[in-house]
Amino acid sequence: MTRAANALSVEGLAVPFATPASLSSTAGPQGLHLISLEVARGERVVLLGPSGEGKTSLLRAIAGLTPVSAGRIQVGDLDVTHMSAESRGTVYLHQTPVLFPHLSVEANVAFPLTIRRVPAAERTRTVHTLLERLHLGELAKRAPHTLSGGQKHRVALARALAAKPNVLLLDEPLSALDPVLRRDVRDAIREAHAESDAGLLLVTHDLDDATSLGDRLAIMLDRTIAQVATAEVLFASPVSVAVMRFVGLHQEFAGVVRDAQSVDTPLGAVPMPRGATASRDALSDPHVSSLSSGQRVVLGIRSDAIRCQSSAPRSSADRRELTNTLTLPSARVLSISHRSGGTTAAVQLSDVVMHALVDPMSLPPIDSLVTVHIDVRGLIVFPE
Repeated sequence: MTRAANALSVEGLAVPFATPASLSSTAGPQGLHLISLEVARGERVVLLGPSGEGKTSLLRAIAGLTPVSAGRIQVGDLDVTHMSAESRGTVYLHQTPVLFPHLSVEANVAFPLTIRRVPAAERTRTVHTLLERLHLGELAKRAPHTLSGGQKHRVALARALAAKPNVLLLDEPLSALDPVLRRDVRDAIREAHAESDAGLLLVTHDLDDATSLGDRLAIMLDRTIAQVATAEVLFASPVSVAVMRFVGLHQEFAGVVRDAQSVDTPLGAVPMPRGATASRDALSDPHVSSLSSGQRVVLGIRSDAIRCQSSAPRSSADRRELTNTLTLPSARVLSISHRSGGTTAAVQLSDVVMHALVDPMSLPPIDSLVTVHIDVRGLIVFPE
């Protein structure tokens, strides 16, 4: 029999948030519902969603630590829905790593191999490989209480990988770390998992962590999976206004459909997003069932598609860059913000304030006038 292509398959899963007795009432939270998700062997899928959506509940249900009320969980070829946690071939790591305080680093990593009575020579080789891969070799004889937070996370990860699970479940492994440790642990997870056949499902609240670690991102909203896609597809084509708002990479404006080619907005008339087609009475778009002339819509513009500059382009290269660009009337600079994602100017056009990327080496003065350019490839429209 060939091995299953997926390390994990979840189909129509329901996970109650409350006791069964309280679920007989229509009041109160009902839990996760209609959860379907696949993680291929060797794939990393990152689960994102607002607090309280049930991301940890989903991980615990997959691990066999929380009961399910409907649906199916398959690990590899095996239906594990009603199996015990220790029989599932999954490893679940909490946010805070828990190490055995009386064991050294290498003994902690070796623990799952020891209880399985793996031969000593093989056990030593596996532990050495994992410690080196996670840059822990020099710490092998150390006690857990002497380790930094990032080192403890890496030891816990090494121990989890030593167990050779089919599915590795990581619950916000980076949330309590400072920026430098976040980067180190994130790199360690990516590097160590690259050599593993395990499917990895990881929860985080940080979009940068998600895009760095995930082959695909799964967005959880309203206690179910709203969209699963690569970062590129998710950012370019969120399936709903709710997903677009959660991801937070678009600026949003009210609009009214003018015709097949344009939408009227407070910014003026903007082109109908590419890929949309229309007749006189109805418009079809990848994200909506139908739009009609005069219908109210929500226009999203990717923030990285909005730029401003103090003067018109001077070179032919600059002019070529503006081929797919909508140029807006002059706007007044209100403020400048410096962030890790880039330097932006808050600018006002009539009664509208928007944020545009600006060259940090050539900042426009406050209260000066600038020209705003929008790359039309960054437009998306949804019915209101």
